[in-house]
Amino acid sequence: MKKIETKDRDLKDIGDVEDIKFIGNTDSQNSSCKKSRWIWRAALALGCLLSSQVAHADVRLPAIISTHMMVQANSNPRIWGWASPGEKIVIKYSNKTLKTVADAKGEWHVFLGKIKAGTKFDLDIVGTNSLSVKDVLAGEVWVCSGQSNMEFKLGKAKNGSSELESHSWPPIRFFTVKQTSSVTPMNDVSGSWTVYSPQAAKDWSAVGYFFAKELSLELGRPVGMIESLRGGTAAQVWVSQSALNNEDTVRSVLSPATASTSSFDAPSGLFNGMISGITPYTVSGITWYQGESNIKQPDLYKKLFPALIQDWRKYWENPELPFIFVQLPNFAADNPTGTEWAELREAQTLALQLKNTAMVVSIDVGEAKNEHPIDKQPIGHRLALNALDLVYHKKLPCSGPTLRTMKPLPGAIPCQFVNTEQGMRARNGAPLSGFQICGADGRYVPVVGVIKGNTITLSSPQVASPIAIRYAWANDPDANLENGIGLPAAPFRTDYQPLNRTKN
Repeated sequence: MKKIETKDRDLKDIGDVEDIKFIGNTDSQNSSCKKSRWIWRAALALGCLLSSQVAHADVRLPAIISTHMMVQANSNPRIWGWASPGEKIVIKYSNKTLKTVADAKGEWHVFLGKIKAGTKFDLDIVGTNSLSVKDVLAGEVWVCSGQSNMEFKLGKAKNGSSELESHSWPPIRFFTVKQTSSVTPMNDVSGSWTVYSPQAAKDWSAVGYFFAKELSLELGRPVGMIESLRGGTAAQVWVSQSALNNEDTVRSVLSPATASTSSFDAPSGLFNGMISGITPYTVSGITWYQGESNIKQPDLYKKLFPALIQDWRKYWENPELPFIFVQLPNFAADNPTGTEWAELREAQTLALQLKNTAMVVSIDVGEAKNEHPIDKQPIGHRLALNALDLVYHKKLPCSGPTLRTMKPLPGAIPCQFVNTEQGMRARNGAPLSGFQICGADGRYVPVVGVIKGNTITLSSPQVASPIAIRYAWANDPDANLENGIGLPAAPFRTDYQPLNRTKN
């Protein structure tokens, strides 16, 4: 009988398979044995390979930690990811080395420490595999979020073309979150960082771009924007399920049909798909422009919007995270004297009761027949003014005239204002407009006010004993009060009562 020995070094090297000896006396027997041997050894090798992959998962990073990323300067930015439980992770950058170990869930994170604005470096992450994040830059990082007016692209905005044709390229980077809805909170998003170029910037948020450019120029630092946007979305889709369940009024927006779907209208859907996965990222603050889709729900919005702000602060683990928002502009639709938009603007204003918030007034830059006004530069400018004042402590005037006190007198109401930088005036030299007063009967009449210093005196022969005022109280009001540096007064009414309506 013939003795046959066979070895396969390649398979042995993969699975550490022992040499196997087969003995036979015919070609057919030998062929059968060889076939069985190859099947068995291939299965064993594959099993060993799969076992190795399960035991040693590759180190993985979230999408936002990627090439061209901007990290928050002069802070302690977090870097995080996933690996096998217990896997040792080494992070190297700028001649520094950090070490950590993945926890029982396979999660790990480190903090990079303070990094000077303008510093560029590569980030190397080493575990069972190695990853390299190139061209990392330290600067100011902000989130811009909301619906269509925040989503409105620079390439379509007024002055957008001149910005894109400029030969001066600002040190701005954007991370654009892919629009995704989810029924459960996601620990990652889809998206990528882009460095400023005319081709890239034309698709960036116009408001976000103008904000970032002005902030960069004023601070002398790079600015990174994380844009997480979706047109036509109500505030409830941007709030976590736990926050919606905390308030009876807020909970009323939920229904079994919407709460269990992944549509872009589902409550919490965009928070789950577009916000949850970026909340570990270290940022300076939030810019927000939304509200059009909640026009029919002003009373709900009075609770929903503050709940959103507090919810995001909780998930970002910063109870005082700066939150700067844009109040809705003037818009007539088919009912310019109606008050739906005025009531929603009022609901937005109430969020200023929360600490570290600021509001941009846009009542002067809307378009009566266009819900998406193209002039976004004033909005970006005013957001930047508020950020410079609130976050960077530049002590700049950042809001228009604001009512401080009123003292009803027989036949008149003198009103004292603050935020009257360089005085008060009617825009473009026109007569002052937009004010109404009423007596005990609740019937409002328009009046022309007289400006003297920081006071405006309102009176009308139709109202002998005025008791209340309202200003710019309409969808598309004829209202023109501003301070000496051109910042408009916010709409208001003095007879506000929660959950009630004011007579027109």
